Formats: sequence, structure tokens, C-alpha cells
Amino acid sequence: MRDDPIVSTGTVIMAGMPKTGKSTYLGALYHVLETGAETTFKLDVLPAARQYLEGLRKRWLRVEPEDRTSKASPVLNDLMLRTDGRAALLSLRWPDLSGEYFDDMVRNRTLNAEVAKILKEATALLIFVHPDTLTQRPRIRDVDRAVGGTSSEEDDLVSCEGRSDAKESAQSEWNPMMVPGQVLVVELLQLLLDYHLANRISKISIVLSAWDVAPENAESPKNYVKGQLPLLHQFIRANGDRYRVKTFGVSALGGDAHNDKEDLLAKIEPAMRIQVVDEGGVAAADGILAPIRWLIE
Repeated sequence: MRDDPIVSTGTVIMAGMPKTGKSTYLGALYHVLETGAETTFKLDVLPAARQYLEGLRKRWLRVEPEDRTSKASPVLNDLMLRTDGRAALLSLRWPDLSGEYFDDMVRNRTLNAEVAKILKEATALLIFVHPDTLTQRPRIRDVDRAVGGTSSEEDDLVSCEGRSDAKESAQSEWNPMMVPGQVLVVELLQLLLDYHLANRISKISIVLSAWDVAPENAESPKNYVKGQLPLLHQFIRANGDRYRVKTFGVSALGGDAHNDKEDLLAKIEPAMRIQVVDEGGVAAADGILAPIRWLIE
């Protein structure tokens, strides 16, 4: 038995839209914790979801792409982490939900019952964003030109293919999931943060997945959000008095699962594949745990 008193340092909730790297991150995180390489955090007890986490870890070790989570009834999973060798516990919780559940929340503007329950205890939020899911939509001016609302001189600049695609898009029945990816991210954030029982959340870590393929001119996660995700950047600034936010660039796999697989498997220590930078673009000292560490500082 443990003689020292237990002090809770908070409850961190993980969330994100489909294919944003949550499962890959968990697999890499669990590997680091299980091997004991991390000194800042230790597993306090064996997690109830150990079998599930071992499955994610094995996929990560084999450099396999993120698997699709089954859209079954959601189950609440958590990791109890002991910090700095002290009697302080951090609860990292995630509902075993497929990304489609979060899609449904945004589409219907409703909050899943399981998520609502854990938000009662949440003190911080860890949200995942993947650049590949942030489809850029044409500007209104470009669509207008494509469908014929331009002068003859301007119309010459529009290709036949672009005009055809724009017309087809304009004639398609609109639904909420047709909006740009960053709009969906902001909508999800608002749903999670504005829920009337979630007023304990004060800090947010935004994880930009697959940072290894970020454009060279991105320089840093913070600049990437400012330049490529202006709506998300505006949301962060507008709510600066309510939430403290930091953005991290994370490549949990270390490269492309298809093109770089052989090189990644050749690493003697798999944990060396992991790449994490803070919002200024500097390698994070706490590695894959940096986004979590900051939430409890």
C-alpha cells in the first residue's frame, strides 16, 4: 500500500474529428510509459483498457496507419499518471468514440451523453487536428467566376474543368459537413467548451498531427495556425480571457506509414521516431508528453 497522500492534478480529456491521429498518439504514448523511458510521468496503476492500448501500441510499433475506431457504444477509458515521482495523479481520459461520433455532434449540434459525463470532471482539453482533414474550399469570388458571374476577361482565367467542378458543387445539396475542416474544429471546440457543466476547463493543448509533413514555411505550429487556420486562430484570440491555449506539432509515427516504413522500422529504439515541437517550433523536452505536461503546469 502507498503511505503518501494522493493529490489530483486534474482530468485531461482527449477529442478530435476523424483521422486526426488520436489512436497513433495513444499508441506511442503508451509505449513510452510502458517502457519506463519517461521520467516526468509514470503509470500509477495498470489501465483497465490495457488490452486496447496494447493493440494501439503494436500497430504503432509495426508502423501501421491509424485504424478506424468502431462506431460501437462508447466506453470510457483512462490512464492514471503519477507525476514527478510525487503523490500526484493526472487522469488522462478519452471516450472510446469513433471520429464519426464527433462528426455527429457537429452535424446535429448535440453532445454525446458519454462525453457530457466526463466533461463534468474535465479541467483541460487535448484536441487533435490533422492538416490532411482540413480541406480548403474555394473562395466565394472563385466560385462566382467559375459559375459564370465574371467578365469575359476574368472568365478566360477559369479552366473548363474548374467551372464544371464548381457548378457541380454549387448544385449539390448542402449539408453541415461540407464546410471547411477548420470550421468543424471550431464548432467541436465550442460544443465541448460551452457545455454548461464544462466550465472547469481552463487550458487547451492543440496537437497538430503529422508535423513531419508540415510545409517548410510553416516555421512553427503557432505560425501554421495563424497562416493556414485563421478561423481557429481568431477563436483562440477571442477567448484568450477564458482559456489558455498552446499548439504543439506532433509526429507520433515519425513519418509516412507507406513511404517511410522501412526507415522507421530500422530505428533501434522505436521511441526515437517520435517528433514533438512546441508552439515556437523548438523540440519539446518532454517529448510526446509535452502537450499533457503543459496542461497541468
